[in-house]
Amino acid sequence: MITIEEINTFDQALGLKEEWDKLVDEVGLDVSMSFDFVMSLWEAWLGKKNIILLLAKEENNLIGIFPLYIFKQRMLGIFPVNKIGMSTNIFSFHNDFIIKDKTIEAFNLVLDYLKMHYDMWDVFEITDVSTESRVIDWANKSHFKTLLKYKVAGAPYAILNDNWESYVQSRPQKFRQNLRRAEKELEKSGKPEVKYFGNPDEVDYVFDKIREIETESWKERNGTTLERNEKQKTFFKSYFRKTADRDKLLAIFLCINGEYAAFSINVIDKKVCYPMLMSYKGKFKKYSPGSIIWERLIKRLFELKFEKFDILRDIILNKEQALFKRKWATGELEDFSIWFYNDRIYDLFLYHLNKIRTFVDRFMSSIRISERLT
Repeated sequence: MITIEEINTFDQALGLKEEWDKLVDEVGLDVSMSFDFVMSLWEAWLGKKNIILLLAKEENNLIGIFPLYIFKQRMLGIFPVNKIGMSTNIFSFHNDFIIKDKTIEAFNLVLDYLKMHYDMWDVFEITDVSTESRVIDWANKSHFKTLLKYKVAGAPYAILNDNWESYVQSRPQKFRQNLRRAEKELEKSGKPEVKYFGNPDEVDYVFDKIREIETESWKERNGTTLERNEKQKTFFKSYFRKTADRDKLLAIFLCINGEYAAFSINVIDKKVCYPMLMSYKGKFKKYSPGSIIWERLIKRLFELKFEKFDILRDIILNKEQALFKRKWATGELEDFSIWFYNDRIYDLFLYHLNKIRTFVDRFMSSIRISERLT
């Protein structure tokens, strides 16, 4: 028999680390569902409160973990919606549930528990669900009304199954030409040097250099530096310290003529590299420092026999950055947003309203695609 237990304090959850990460490994999920990642989000964005942490157990064995939080939105800017969502929705990675065995039974029990103990919710939302996720299958089998919405943007990745030379040759010709041009320009006008960091005692130094570079980057103009967003800063400092303690932090910096010019901060796990943060000083833009630093990083990953460069969606992503990341990708997951509705009258109204909205969105999207093709 499966039972649902609730933990809603930060300190209570600290004792789950070993069981949590063991379950994440067994289910085969990525770093965005790890104990360190979720707890760092909980600490930074939710101030160690306002979370519903549900545990699914069978004969006292932990088979599922659901880190959830409650928030409010307005549909179409008018209709108030009380939502319960995955705490990882805050960051927008590849979301999934940490659950094994008897999946649909445990999942329905979680929704039933929320209906019984938190009946004010209208929608249970999970975003950035790829076509590889089991959640889509659960949505089709759940006794709750569901609506799947296609996401416009996908989740790009690069498979590193051969060597650097073959990988580069698989990229578009213009990409290769721009990369060679950037390398030649840098060799002609500047002296490049790459430095790697990742030890626990290097984390403070890494953040000092991040601050130095970001204050002279486009992020300063956009107001998206870590120094300007206390929640982002708290999250990354907490999470990067934890990953460094586990030898999973890979920070790479590009120096030009002895000056720190660009960085890419990454988390590595099970032969997969997850880029988290990157930026460069504006005065070095002519050298294409973003391309140079990822070229050196991916070369390093091939040397270390990594299998995948998972270009995860992040919270500081604009259109230019999204286009840059797709140039390096060998594939892209199609993402969904899934809403599970409570069965109150108001929620049924929201359900049908959202179905109409989704139909209109897809219709208008098909028109725009047709216009581009003609």
